[in-house]
Amino acid sequence: MLRFLLWAAREGRILITEDVHTMPGHLTNHLQAGHHSPGVFVISVGYSIGQLVSHLELVVHAGDSADYQNTITHIP
Repeated sequence: MLRFLLWAAREGRILITEDVHTMPGHLTNHLQAGHHSPGVFVISVGYSIGQLVSHLELVVHAGDSADYQNTITHIP
């Protein structure tokens, strides 16, 4: 997971995953190592692609990217 977090940070991309169990620990280790993250979105298993796209559209148009930096956001 570290390489994905490093890539996302380098590219300025929010990481989207279903890994609710280990991602919090990976992100904590990443941040403690002095790295930063544009953010991580953890989606619920069974969340449809259509629902995810709708949610991401809201984030893009109404959100502020600073709200997601170095955090995990759970998407129902």
